[in-house]
Amino acid sequence: MVFGLFRQRSSGESSQDGSHNAERAAADLREMGPSPQQTLRDDSVERTVRNESGEGFLEDNLVAVAVPESNIAIPSDVDAPSGTEDSEPKPGPFIDLIEQNRTIERENNLSAMTTPEMIVDLDLDINLNMELVHKSLDLLFDNKFHEAEAILKKHCETDMHFALGYGAMLTFQAIMTYDSREIEKGYSILAKGLELTDSKRQKRTDYLRMKAPTYEEEYLSNDFLSGICLGYGCFQIALSMVPPKLLKILELVGLQGDTADGIKALSQGVDFDGLRSPFCAQAIIAYETAFKFHLDPYNMNLGTVDRLTSKYLERHPVCVSFKFFAGRAEELRRDLKAARHTFENCIMLQNEWVTMHHTCWFELMWISSLEQKWNEAAEYAERLFGASNWSKTSYLYLLATFRHAQFVDSDPSRKYANNPNITTLFKDVKEYQIRVAGKRLQIEKYCVRKARSFKNQKNFLFLPALEAMYIWGIFSLLDVATAKDFIHQCDDKLVNGITDIQLCPDDRGLGHLMVGVLWKHCYLLTKDDPERDGSYMQKAEDSLTLSLSYEKQISLDHFIIGWGNYEMAELHWLKGDYKKAMEYVKSCKKVSSKIKYSLESRVMFKVHNLTERIKTSAQCAT
Repeated sequence: MVFGLFRQRSSGESSQDGSHNAERAAADLREMGPSPQQTLRDDSVERTVRNESGEGFLEDNLVAVAVPESNIAIPSDVDAPSGTEDSEPKPGPFIDLIEQNRTIERENNLSAMTTPEMIVDLDLDINLNMELVHKSLDLLFDNKFHEAEAILKKHCETDMHFALGYGAMLTFQAIMTYDSREIEKGYSILAKGLELTDSKRQKRTDYLRMKAPTYEEEYLSNDFLSGICLGYGCFQIALSMVPPKLLKILELVGLQGDTADGIKALSQGVDFDGLRSPFCAQAIIAYETAFKFHLDPYNMNLGTVDRLTSKYLERHPVCVSFKFFAGRAEELRRDLKAARHTFENCIMLQNEWVTMHHTCWFELMWISSLEQKWNEAAEYAERLFGASNWSKTSYLYLLATFRHAQFVDSDPSRKYANNPNITTLFKDVKEYQIRVAGKRLQIEKYCVRKARSFKNQKNFLFLPALEAMYIWGIFSLLDVATAKDFIHQCDDKLVNGITDIQLCPDDRGLGHLMVGVLWKHCYLLTKDDPERDGSYMQKAEDSLTLSLSYEKQISLDHFIIGWGNYEMAELHWLKGDYKKAMEYVKSCKKVSSKIKYSLESRVMFKVHNLTERIKTSAQCAT
C-alpha cells in the first residue's frame, strides 16, 4: 500500500482547499462514528514525516488514509514539491510531458498542479468527502433532514460533492415550497458547485492525460457510475416526451430520446449501489407512478415500484419519500384503505419537512373524493390552500367544488349552490394566480374560467367535483362500482334534466364526455374477466360520439372537443382499429390549430404519447 497525506498548509500557501477540507471531513467522520455503509479502508495509519535534518516527527494535523497502489503509480524520477509556492519541480519525463500540454492559463499554477503527490491529495480528499456525503445521505433517508443539511452546508463552500448535495436538497425544498428565496439559494449553491468542479478538473487534467489507461478505470467508482446513469436515464426519458415538432429540431443536433433506454440506464444505476442509486430508483418510481399514470395509467409497472420501495425501506424503514411511493403504489392498485393508512403514517413519521405533509394531503384529498367523502376532501383541500404555495388557485377551486358537491348532494332538491360561503370561494379563485417564467399556469387558467362560469350561470356548474376528478386523471383510480355510480349521476341529469335549469351544449357535451370515459374505464378494468359486460366498449363509443356532436354549439368549454377526440382515438386504439385512431388524433390536432382551449398542452402531451403507442401497435400487427 502507498499512503498519501493531507497536511494543513501555512497561511502563505495558496492551495488550501483540498487538504483543509479533507481534514475537516475526517474530523466530522470521527465525530459521527462509523457508518454501516463505510467505504473507506479501516487500516489507515499515521506516517512519520522527516524534516530536512532527518529527524522524525508526527504532525498533529496529519490525516493518513490508505489508497490502492494502482491509483497512484508515481513515476520513479519525480520528486515531491518542497511545499512552497515558488519551488520548482525537478526535471524529468513526467514534467516535460506536462509542460508540452499545459496551456498559457495554467503556467502560473505549475507547482500546484503537476506533482503526483498533489494528485494523491486530491484522491484522498474525494475519498474522505464521499464518505461524509454517504453519511449525510443516510441521515437524509432516515428523516434527519436538519442534521444532513448541517453537514452538507458546512462544506458546500469548499467541496463540489457537498455543494451538489446541498444544492439538490435546496432545489427539492424550492420545488415543494415554491419559495423564490429557496430557488435563488439553491441556484447559488449549485453554481458554486460548478465552480469547484472546474477547479478540481484543472488540477487533475494533466496527470490523467498521462495515466488515463489505468487511472480512469480505477476512478470509475460506483458513486460516479450511478451518477452517470442517473443523468443519462433522466435525459433519455425527458427527450422521449418532447413534442414531435421540437424533437425534430433536437434530432438535427443528434439528440433523440428513448424511454426504454432511459429506464435501463436508471436500473443499472440502482444496481451499482452507489451514491446516486437511491435517486435512480426514485426516478424510475416517479416515471411509473406520475408520468406514466397520466399517459397510460393501465400499463404501469407496479411490480418494479414494489421491488424498489421494498429494497430501500429495508435499509431505511422510516424513509418518508419511499414510504410515500409505497402508498402511491397501493393507491394505483385501488387499495384505498391501505393507501390511506400509509399516507397517514408518512405524516406521523417526521415533522422537519412539513412540505412532505402536503404531498400526502394531496393524495388523501383524492382518496376521499374517490370514496365520495366530500366534506373530508374539502378539509384536505383547505389545508393545502392554507399551507402550500404551489398553486393556491387550484386548491381553492378544488375546495369550492367539493363544498359544492357536499351542499348539493346533501339535498337533492337543491339545484344551485346558493350558499354564501361557496359563492365566496368561487369568487376568490382568480385572486391567487401565479406566474412561472412570466406565464400563468394552464391548470390555474382552467380553474379561473370554471369559477367565472359558475358566476355567469347563476351559481350553477354541472357536477364540478366529477369534472375536476376527470381533469386531474383520478377516474383511472375508480373501481367499477363507483364508476357506475358516477355514470348514474351524470345520466340522471342528462336524461331527466334538472328542474328549472336548461342545460347548455357545454354542460351536455361535458356530461357525455365523462360518461364515455367512465364506460371505457369499466371496460379496461374488466377486459380480462370472462363474465364482463361486453357492452362497455359500445356504450363508451356512443357517449363520446354524442359529446363530439356538440362541437359547433359549444361556446366556452372548447377543451371538451379536444379531450373528446383524444378519448375516441384511444378507444379505437384499444379496439385495434389503428387507422380510425389516427384519424381522431389528426382531428384533435386540428382543433388545437383552430382555437386555443383550456389545458391544450396537457392533451397534446397525451396525444403525442398515444401516437407512439398506435404506431408501435400497428408495426407489431404487421
